[in-house]
Amino acid sequence: MENLELKARCHDLSAAHDKAITIASQWQWRRVQSDTYFAVPEGKMKLREVEDAAAELITYHRPAQAHAKYSAYQIYRTEAAESLINTLKNLFPVEMVIRKTRTLFLWKEVRIHLDEVEGLGDYIEFEAVITNHAGRDQARTHLKQLQIAFDISVEDLCAVGYYELLQQRTHG
Repeated sequence: MENLELKARCHDLSAAHDKAITIASQWQWRRVQSDTYFAVPEGKMKLREVEDAAAELITYHRPAQAHAKYSAYQIYRTEAAESLINTLKNLFPVEMVIRKTRTLFLWKEVRIHLDEVEGLGDYIEFEAVITNHAGRDQARTHLKQLQIAFDISVEDLCAVGYYELLQQRTHG
């Protein structure tokens, strides 16, 4: 699977929430998530545990660049998160656990995430899933429209994910 994503610091989560309500076709949910990252030889692998939902083992490859970037990923959903995490810990060391509260909205083929990340602060993220119906050009157009609608400056764009941002913060 593939998506195009854009992540940025959010200086006013309340204003971003209000904007998302006005433009999004659908509010999905607000949930606490915990992502356990494992040391793997290539790319990233995390087990995402979400309150009131199945856990997801997610593997992905994503370049480090500030503007919108394509990401190749795979997701395996499971109701047996505890068993899976114990099995994975036997194979791969745990590198980091990231906790966040995420609010999800949908606009066209784009997921709008409003994230409150422990130890980092507030962020906004757009993810456009690439499909036969919604190709790369359409995804890029949609993310540009959202960047303008949410008044996201180039200075606020993040080249890396929460994992790397927390790593930079703790290792200075």
